[in-house]
Amino acid sequence: MIEKICIMNTATYSCETFEPSKINYIYGSNGTGKTTISKIISNPELYSECENTWVNEPLERCVYNRDFVKRQFSQSNSIKGIFTLGEDTKTAKESIEAKKEEIDLLKQNISGNNNKLQQLKKQNENDINDFSEKFWSFKEKI
Repeated sequence: MIEKICIMNTATYSCETFEPSKINYIYGSNGTGKTTISKIISNPELYSECENTWVNEPLERCVYNRDFVKRQFSQSNSIKGIFTLGEDTKTAKESIEAKKEEIDLLKQNISGNNNKLQQLKKQNENDINDFSEKFWSFKEKI
């Protein structure tokens, strides 16, 4: 359980100390610092001037704020109303999309290389025909 939260020089707070109880509900108007407090609780390592003091050892923190929603929910671009749930699922979906784009680029490269190969084969065939004609022409003269 958190014993004390000290917030220094962060967002709208210059120097504030809170001593929360076992269960807390933070509410207030927009811009009053609710999200700031939740961010300090969920990621204290990002706020070096702030301090979370625990009664014993730090527990797992689960903070439901807009950062949580961004990490956990992903709206489908292709089908409206379909979303994925969970950070792992969102990461997997993003990875699949990136791999699909990579596959498309590789397919384009393969197509371009196949076209170039066909051109080179045709050029090689023309060169062989030209050489054969010159060779037989030279042989007929001899």
